[in-house]
Amino acid sequence: MQRGQVVHDLTADILRLMFPGQWKYRSGGKNGKGPDFVHRQTKYEVELKTTGEFKSHVAKRPNERKSGYDSCGWAQYIIHNDK
Repeated sequence: MQRGQVVHDLTADILRLMFPGQWKYRSGGKNGKGPDFVHRQTKYEVELKTTGEFKSHVAKRPNERKSGYDSCGWAQYIIHNDK
């Protein structure tokens, strides 16, 4: 399992524990179904990305970006190299 997927899975676990039933996790990586997390009641969406992935996304022209990602919230994380 890739480290980024571990971050996503652990984030989903924490949200389940802290906010039971409130957040839906769209697991499966690049599934094309929209941002990673959606709040069930408000429908607010959050995309979890590394800082580099986020910068890559916002550098694209609006018509080159995936649909639905410009209006969502973004949470960024950094994975440090263990070596």
